[in-house]
Amino acid sequence: MVLLAQMTSESPKNLQEETNTVEAIPDDNLTSHHTIIAQPSTSKNCFSSHSDHQNDSGVSPQILDLITPEDIGIDTGKKETSHTGVNLASEMLRVTDEWKVTQKILLAVTDNGANIKKAVEKDLGWKHFGCYAHTLNLAVQESIQRSEEVNAVINKVKTCVGYFKRSAQAWEKLEKFQVQAGKTVKRPLQNVSTRWNSTYYMLQRFLEIREEVNSSLSNLNATAMSLTVVDWELCEGVCKLLKPCEEVTKEVCGQKYVTGSIIIPITTGLISSVELIETYNHPIAVQMLQQDLIGALKNRFSNLDRSRTFTLCMFLDPRFKLYFEDQHVAESTKQHVIQLVASLINKADQDQTRPEKTDQVTDPSETATQSTLWRHYTEKMKNIQPKGTAQSRAIVEVQRYLEEKLVMPVNMALTAADRAKRYREKLKQNPEKFEEQRKKQLERLKKSRKKISELTEDKKFERKQWREEKRKQKVKRNKKENENQRATPSLSKSLS
Repeated sequence: MVLLAQMTSESPKNLQEETNTVEAIPDDNLTSHHTIIAQPSTSKNCFSSHSDHQNDSGVSPQILDLITPEDIGIDTGKKETSHTGVNLASEMLRVTDEWKVTQKILLAVTDNGANIKKAVEKDLGWKHFGCYAHTLNLAVQESIQRSEEVNAVINKVKTCVGYFKRSAQAWEKLEKFQVQAGKTVKRPLQNVSTRWNSTYYMLQRFLEIREEVNSSLSNLNATAMSLTVVDWELCEGVCKLLKPCEEVTKEVCGQKYVTGSIIIPITTGLISSVELIETYNHPIAVQMLQQDLIGALKNRFSNLDRSRTFTLCMFLDPRFKLYFEDQHVAESTKQHVIQLVASLINKADQDQTRPEKTDQVTDPSETATQSTLWRHYTEKMKNIQPKGTAQSRAIVEVQRYLEEKLVMPVNMALTAADRAKRYREKLKQNPEKFEEQRKKQLERLKKSRKKISELTEDKKFERKQWREEKRKQKVKRNKKENENQRATPSLSKSLS
């Protein structure tokens, strides 16, 4: 379960120290610097221990540090009570009260379990979204269950995979034939109901070692488990249909980038991708599965464009601001953004006109001189103010944002590094400003080198060790991310 909450200075020290205020690079469309306040999100998992059969509960927040989410654990312990809606709500309330964010919860994202939905929506009264990947998995499983032919083939493959996993002799034969074929040895993957996309991964791996499987079963006199030509065609067709779903699941389960803005665009792309898959040369069961899958996707994701949260995220993402399918939704979202911008402009104007309080004692003669110096300017300009209202200025600001060229590719995560790169490219278009920024960077570099030169040998050695440790951590983290991409994503990981 994920909670998005606003962070304030009242939050406990440990979590508050992990929450940073980041100054964003200004865009040409904006009149001043903006500040991004990093907000934490909290992940809650309930699971059963294999050792003592106790119910355990864990809570970990996700901290946005320089627009990069980081996970830390804040609460883990045994839970003696059952996972009813009331008990789950009580547990979440205990943790949020302890960290003083109960009144700052923006929304909660959970799976589609009746108990957790009741806890969030009815018992706690928080804004709730069902986990996108879990909903997608339900749509896929629902479509597969409707086809007896597809189910029969999947069960047949599961039986065959189980045979190779249980029998050492069978696995030795399969391994031997893969080596003889000059292929990388791969084990069959079993379909697990609690692992998303596991049906796709099982069929895909089985197709990769198709010839070796047939040879092994024939050599072991186990041809009763062999798949027919039609069965293999069914496997190919099902894999082709499930491939886009697997790609979307991996995309929305990424923990290193914000995915709220891509939900509507990626759903539109998913449905379109499944519709464009050619299945006329596959068995009729594959063609029926295609229609069932399209219907299930449209049914389960029919209300996405009614969510103000998702439409607002999509509109504010420069990649998708013009990608609305329904123009009524696009216009409604645009008007909502204009109202938000107008309210910010009004607030800024009020802050500027509010007199500043100061405790400093000023010299009367100095005040008189200043008032005399600027009297002519004050009298001339006091009645010359921009005639535009906050609403009209907001309309211009939003329209300017919409007219800006779309430069970001769809598959690029919107990170601080991306923003910095765009900013440097814009600077190069203005040579004078670019040269000024370059001189400032050189000056900072000189100061940094001077500080390093003043360090003692011990300090230099400590600094070198620290940099080496950071490098090793980065290599280890990248290696782990690559392994996770190759591995089958688990249910618990996708829900985090």
